[in-house]
Amino acid sequence: MRRLLKVFVAILMVLTLVPFSLSAEETSDFVEIKQSLIEIGVDSKKADELTVKVMKGELLDSMKNEYDYILPTRTIDFEHGIIEDVYEYPDGSIKKVSLIIGPEVLTGTITGGNYQSGSYYYSWKNAKVLATWAVVTASFYATFEGTPTSGKIYDVWDEGIIVAGGTFSNESLTIVRSEATQSDEALAQLKFTGSVAGGFGQATFYLRLHVPYGAAPSASFSVLN
Repeated sequence: MRRLLKVFVAILMVLTLVPFSLSAEETSDFVEIKQSLIEIGVDSKKADELTVKVMKGELLDSMKNEYDYILPTRTIDFEHGIIEDVYEYPDGSIKKVSLIIGPEVLTGTITGGNYQSGSYYYSWKNAKVLATWAVVTASFYATFEGTPTSGKIYDVWDEGIIVAGGTFSNESLTIVRSEATQSDEALAQLKFTGSVAGGFGQATFYLRLHVPYGAAPSASFSVLN
């Protein structure tokens, strides 16, 4: 009932705002166009003006190539992996572009250093643990080894963090668990807070090195604790 009332009120507003007559179908189109403008951030009064332009067959500034120079305001939802760019134009129209940039947990890489292996063991010295998530890249170095009955992390050092267009803080690189058991892997992690310039997004990141009991090592990058 409330929705029907809102639509009825909107139609009355259309009849008073539009400087030309509309059929019932066109009136419905007006309401739908206005609502779509409001949903992307245009205020109600400006949405009326822009909808009239559209109904007259005119292009909004957001549709014109001459305004391609306009730069967006960017927000990043680290937790859900979404970048949203919002473009605002002289006539009050808005364009939003959203990009889904990945899952909440990514697989990192372990490269370089001195890797040796035999039938029942491996040893990896000075390995680089690295991962990139959207605008954030993190890395550190580690020395570790594994056998069918053990997994050990001996040392971690020299962390590196890049947040393109932003900053990072509160970084800490630690060995959470130096030796693996049958139930718990050896684990090291680089933890830090990444922030986009202007306060448009912030999250805590975890780059982890996993050295399990009797299996290959791996790296993960996430915004989950």
